[in-house]
Amino acid sequence: MNIFDRYYPAIHGYAMRRLGCDLADDVAAETFLVAFDNRQRYDTTHPSARPWLFGIGST
Repeated sequence: MNIFDRYYPAIHGYAMRRLGCDLADDVAAETFLVAFDNRQRYDTTHPSARPWLFGIGST
C-alpha cells in the first residue's frame, strides 16, 4: 500500500472535521502535493508518515 492510500482517509477526515466537507478535498490533496514536493526531507527512520502529514495538513 502506498503512502496516499494508507493515509488519505485520515488526513481527509481530519480536514473535514476541522473545515467542513467543502474544503476537505482541497486540503487533503494539497497536503499530499506538499508532501510529495518535500519527500526528500522526510526522515525514513520514522515508522509512520502520519505525524508528518498531519503537520503539513495543519498549516
